[in-house]
Amino acid sequence: MKYRILMPAVAIAAATVLLAPSRLTAQNQATATNAASCYSSLVSGPAQTLSASIESMNANGTVEVNGGDTQQPDTPFKFAWDDGSTTSGFFPQQHVYTNTGQIYVITVTATENNGSTQTYSLPVFFVDPSVTIKSFPNISFQILSSPVQFKSHWTGYTPPTDVTEFPGSSFPLYSRSVMAYILQALSSIDYTFANEESFLLNGEFSIDMLEGTNYTGGVSYWFTTPMSVGYGASTLNAPIGWYTLFNEVGKDTTLNTPASLTYGGNTDGNASEIYSETMGDVFSYASGCQLVSNPSTYGLDAAVAVDIRNNMLSGATLLQQSYNSYVAAGAPFSSWNPDNGQPDPTLGTISTLAWKFIEHAEMQRNGYQVPAQRMMQLLQLFDSSMLASYAPSSNTEAAATFRSTLMVTALSYAFSQDLRSEFSSLNFPIDNETFEQLYEMATGGGAKLSPATVSFGAVAVGSTSAGKAVTLVNYLLTPVTVSASFSGGDPKDFPVQTSSTCPSPGGTLAANSTCIYVLAFRPSVVGTESATFSVAEIAQDVSLPLPNSPQSVALEGTGKK
Repeated sequence: MKYRILMPAVAIAAATVLLAPSRLTAQNQATATNAASCYSSLVSGPAQTLSASIESMNANGTVEVNGGDTQQPDTPFKFAWDDGSTTSGFFPQQHVYTNTGQIYVITVTATENNGSTQTYSLPVFFVDPSVTIKSFPNISFQILSSPVQFKSHWTGYTPPTDVTEFPGSSFPLYSRSVMAYILQALSSIDYTFANEESFLLNGEFSIDMLEGTNYTGGVSYWFTTPMSVGYGASTLNAPIGWYTLFNEVGKDTTLNTPASLTYGGNTDGNASEIYSETMGDVFSYASGCQLVSNPSTYGLDAAVAVDIRNNMLSGATLLQQSYNSYVAAGAPFSSWNPDNGQPDPTLGTISTLAWKFIEHAEMQRNGYQVPAQRMMQLLQLFDSSMLASYAPSSNTEAAATFRSTLMVTALSYAFSQDLRSEFSSLNFPIDNETFEQLYEMATGGGAKLSPATVSFGAVAVGSTSAGKAVTLVNYLLTPVTVSASFSGGDPKDFPVQTSSTCPSPGGTLAANSTCIYVLAFRPSVVGTESATFSVAEIAQDVSLPLPNSPQSVALEGTGKK
């Protein structure tokens, strides 16, 4: 089954640069450093009511900007044209640039009637958008310009016949090579977000892009070799629908995981979309935000980042509206699309899951990488027993409850929050036992004590070393009772310091929390000393030890004269 998103295409522009090589060196790999945040105005406000667009531009440098502000301020808007000049007035506004050999970013400022202000930026591409090539080891993305013979890596699936290569005329603003580079950068983020577990061709995460000949929007051909995506020609017209482009890449990535039992091919059918479409949305908005929040890391010109960011915010606005419509309709949960020519009943469910991912990421303000990787970590537990419960061919209450519980647990694990009550209020059926089992599976036992070994080196007899930290993390959604102890060797010579934040020798560690034991070495004899520091953990909700309890750390040091 191919997965498609038929959304109104919102497009963008074109650039010139050589395609990045398909195999690149690891020492130059781009690494994002900024925590991404792109949709806070939708989550916590103030709402973005100002918007603008390029109405027209010509070769002599005349640009007309149109737009509006739904708050209808009385004060004229301020237009900073990025060439040193500013003007004031209401939409539409014209400006003549004397130098048409560069890119500009116009900033429009609105002063609302309550005195608050908001801004909106938009690029003016007199020349091709530019990128600086960065290295993405073993990541390949090509926009094909000549026919290619696809194969399939999934039995029973044949390569698509309703696609062709994009002609050069399909790239009125962003050139083929620059668009391919941007999507290669996006693919590198997707592969990272999927914990580097997806389909590889000869060691490469490789995607080809083709033009769909009989549809608009986009389609994921996750099963082809290499993986591929198809888009209607209008998707590349300005303004470009980046969130649609990113959505299908996200589906290619997440349908080809986990390696042992992929969602693609196993969950196909009427119940596929609660996973496939949700993850397409989640990866589109998460990876897109990561991309534009770190433009220099990924080699994006500031104007390109503005262009993409504007489109991602527009798409997220539509997603939020779909979620609001779901709530207004009484939250009609559905994980089953009968595909009978009527409106898809799962769309509200999908929008709710994807929107809640955005909402919690923006509220936590820790970026998108960690929650995306944690969400995938849980979803990548998928195995044959879970597939049986998922029951993709069954429209039963039990199957719907499992699908719902799987996705809610994944979101809960992503943000280290128990979201059951939040989703229950949105009519998502949840089985508590399944939730707790899945969550415990993802945590690998529920708590982790690290590191495994602490070495203090040589310390003078009778002196006390600097403290070293041993970290205890409770991943569970319930408090645990902890109890620390020493055994073996010379435990009295490894005292726990008062700067420790863990309850010592015992006490309660709250749900989803971390504490630190600070240990020191105070040798009493010359020579090597050792001991074992252990922590036992008991889940308070069931009064049972955690599966990996107790956990231990080996301590060692050398006493010297």
